[in-house]
Parts: sequence; structure tokens; C-alpha cells
Amino acid sequence: MYGNIASVYHLIYPNWEKSIRRQASMLDAVIRERWGSGPNVLDVSCGIGTQALGLAEIGYAVTASDLSEGEVNRAKIEASKLDLRIDFSVADMREAFLHHRAESDIVICCDNSLPHLTTDDDILRALRQFHLCTKVGGGCIVSVRDYDNEDITEQQVRPCTVRDVEGVRW
Repeated sequence: MYGNIASVYHLIYPNWEKSIRRQASMLDAVIRERWGSGPNVLDVSCGIGTQALGLAEIGYAVTASDLSEGEVNRAKIEASKLDLRIDFSVADMREAFLHHRAESDIVICCDNSLPHLTTDDDILRALRQFHLCTKVGGGCIVSVRDYDNEDITEQQVRPCTVRDVEGVRW
């Protein structure tokens, strides 16, 4: 599914470029506070590159993968536009270490990607792979949405943003 929407995925953000920089700043603050400066990062669910691009832009060495070939291809295009060197590949997060065969200072899995796995066994398998990908003394950052705090008592309609992008209204 994500490969089919990769070209418009950025539209889920009110301002994707701003979000790239904001998320990179927030991740950088957490990384520096806990692990210091200059580490390399493995993004195991990079999608179209939201976190990988921002972290590379501020100087991190980034390796990134995602299950969706379409999203990885989009991320490569975006990195090229920004003249960023990021090693992108297609891989399942449940096989992150088997695919990358390397340890990183920091492993990230952001934007609610981990809950896309549908069983506890798959989630545990992915987390074990993240652990194998993490250097001793390094860390793993996973961001998830707390659906327990969402109001699901009735159907809700939320306003959508209309955007004009390159002459097309979305």
C-alpha cells in the first residue's frame, strides 16, 4: 500500500520540510543528551525519509531501510535533491540485522511503524533485530502513538488540509 502512495505521502504533514527539520532537531536533542554527538544512525522504517533526511542534513551518518520499495525509492530521490549521502535499501524491520549485518550507535523506528506489525511475536522479533543492530552503549528510539488516549466512542470527521502542489490540488 505505501508504495502506491509514496509520491503523495508527504501530504500527511502540514509542512513536510518543516516536519523533517523539527523531528531531526528533537531526535538530535535526545541522542545528544543520552549518547553524545556524532553517532551513526540506522533507520529501520524510513518510509519516504522523514527522519533519515533530517538527521543526515544535520550531520549524522545514516543508513536507512523500509519494507516498501516505493517509499525507499522516493526517499532516495529526496536525498539526491538535498545532496545527502544516505545508504538506502529495502528490508523488513523484522530482519534488520540479517539485512544490514552491522551495528549502529542508534537504531530508530519512528512514525508509529512498529505497530504495523500485527502480532506480539513479530514485534518481539523486530525488537530483537533492533537490539542486534545496536552497538554496546548505543540506543534505540521507537515512536508510537498512544491509541488508548484516542476518542473512538463515535465517528469523527476532521478537517482536511487542501494543498496545491506543482499545479495539482490535493
